Amino acid sequence: MKVSNYLDTKPIQVLAGVVKREVITADDGAPHFCMRVFELEPGSSIPLHSHPWEHEIFVLSGQGVALSEDGAVIVAAGESQRMGGVDKVLALLGGKPVLARTIDVFQNCSSIDQIVVVLSEPNLEPGKQLVAEQGWSKVTDVCAGGRRRQDSVVAGLSRLKNCHWVVIHDGA
Repeated sequence: MKVSNYLDTKPIQVLAGVVKREVITADDGAPHFCMRVFELEPGSSIPLHSHPWEHEIFVLSGQGVALSEDGAVIVAAGESQRMGGVDKVLALLGGKPVLARTIDVFQNCSSIDQIVVVLSEPNLEPGKQLVAEQGWSKVTDVCAGGRRRQDSVVAGLSRLKNCHWVVIHDGA
């Protein structure tokens, strides 16, 4: 186990107003893990980027915005007119609501960080209940859609927070 103060590590200037300190590296016997502390002066930033591995961000003091890379808007606010009045969003398929099967796919997708579900007004409460029952951690909002599909897409997009990429997908 390594015990140290991050201030004891050598500061490395990486950008104007940005200093990096490498607290844990492969040299410490951690070939698949690293811990770096970035110190940003007010008004400075790190360019938007991504990594093929998981990483955590902790703000030790001050405030900042971390952009979430990818989001999904699941649009299910239609009237199911082609289904003869059967609500396909909450209809069971193999004992599970069709909407739940769709959300499961994005919940289990490693490149999706947040999900917004857009439902018709009558399905809003049952949809929120479904999300609560299933405990999907990536669903950040369930909101009402608009009169047209494009209105529903805009409603969903407006609920995503700081996404770089967004997938729009039908709920059923």
